[in-house]
Amino acid sequence: MTWPKRTVPSSGSVYQERVFSGFAGLNNKYSNEEIADNESPDLLNVDFDVRGAIIKRKGFTLAKNFGTAQINSIIPFYKTDGTRVFIVAFGTSLVQYDPVAQTTTTITTTLHGNGLRFTGAIDTVHNVLYLVNGDTTDGLMSWDGTTFTKAIAGAPNGKYIEFYKNRMYICGDPANPNRLYMSDLGTPTSWPALNFTDIDDGLGGITGIKQFGDSQVIFKEMGVFILKGSDPSNYVVVTTFAGQHGAISHYSIVRIPNGLMYLSRDGIYLFDGKHFTLMSDKIQGSVYAWNQQYLGSAVAFEYDHKYMISVPEGVGQTTNNRTYVYSYLYKYWTRFDIPMQANCIFNGTTTLPTPYFSDTAGNVMQAFTGDNDNGAAINSYFLTKNYDFGTSAHYKTFKKIVFEALANPGKYNIALTFIQDFGKNSKNIQMPISYGTLTIWGQFTWGQAKWGGVGEVAQLSTIMPGQAKYIQFRIDGNGKDQPYTLLKWTVKYKVKARIV
Repeated sequence: MTWPKRTVPSSGSVYQERVFSGFAGLNNKYSNEEIADNESPDLLNVDFDVRGAIIKRKGFTLAKNFGTAQINSIIPFYKTDGTRVFIVAFGTSLVQYDPVAQTTTTITTTLHGNGLRFTGAIDTVHNVLYLVNGDTTDGLMSWDGTTFTKAIAGAPNGKYIEFYKNRMYICGDPANPNRLYMSDLGTPTSWPALNFTDIDDGLGGITGIKQFGDSQVIFKEMGVFILKGSDPSNYVVVTTFAGQHGAISHYSIVRIPNGLMYLSRDGIYLFDGKHFTLMSDKIQGSVYAWNQQYLGSAVAFEYDHKYMISVPEGVGQTTNNRTYVYSYLYKYWTRFDIPMQANCIFNGTTTLPTPYFSDTAGNVMQAFTGDNDNGAAINSYFLTKNYDFGTSAHYKTFKKIVFEALANPGKYNIALTFIQDFGKNSKNIQMPISYGTLTIWGQFTWGQAKWGGVGEVAQLSTIMPGQAKYIQFRIDGNGKDQPYTLLKWTVKYKVKARIV
């Protein structure tokens, strides 16, 4: 998705063409003039394909309403007998939900902790899901699909749990914030008194844990550690980085093919077992706008070869209202306005992995399906940088712009705005798209020659306004059930011979 190096165009009476394609996502760290020609300083609800085409994101639809209380946890539970469900936590209740059969089973309504966030880990040997929420009365809980047990005797308290090498690991105990507990081998209900290790580095308590490869990786807000050894008698904690690069939110830590991605105070990092890489460099302008006080509630998952994290963005924002998406295949960032408070990837027996999330109103939504947000329009836009066409000293005379897009069924509009010389002049024009017929409306004409059917390419052209040294483009698509895939556009222009 990289454009060739620019050269200064020749001036005179001959019109030239400049093709804009291969778009590569959000970059709001640098000024408008410093970012790459195929990057955007501001965008919302668009994604990109392997060609660099601009695509309106897919929507979401209601899977199940669980009342009015905010759902803070959605935890998958799979058994070797083929059972595929997830557990929904809200208020003082736990409910098992089968999204395929659309059935629910109430597990409990009498939790001591009200509205707490849960973590879960499946004992894959015994087909039991273990849960913790940090509440000392609820303690370690278990659910096998039939029987629910809470406050398992002798088990430690904690907020985070992980199943690793046939043991359960618990951490995040407010009374012992530096302590990592281990169960007996093969018996998650047995916790010997001396089966623990303390990470006393003076840099705060444990904030998360995640298996990576053959190791357990333990996070603090100001450090990352690796647990080495075969059993509690010879465990050694290796400090990989102390003082920074730790994790704020356990729920942001996600395994991707080449490491763990997670949220730190100064951005989103990738840890590959040895090295740390700041992955959010190009969106640092957004990172600085996230509400630091509530980043502990950030949640993330991996879907479609992308790391997706929902955060509270903006002054006074207390719940997650923006989802940032990183494609680790094509190395770009984008941004959605999907408000995920909890999320999970559901792996059905006969379906592809399906993403689900909860909002603030007791709803579980299926994500990235259809072309509306549970019946509402998806408002999307893509803003380009300011282009000087190789010379900022000369005025350019613009003649025409030609767009190419994939044909989609239906009739809908995309708005195109020309912004000249940093807002000195602007013009907004609607681009009506009508599948299957020649469309002539206002200043735009869709060419019918390439409009043969769904998935084929349609061309649109219009006269461009006036003269300018710089020009910027903005594409808006705000309708309901109005997808679009914008492949590229071509501008016909000439450079004035005299510097003005």
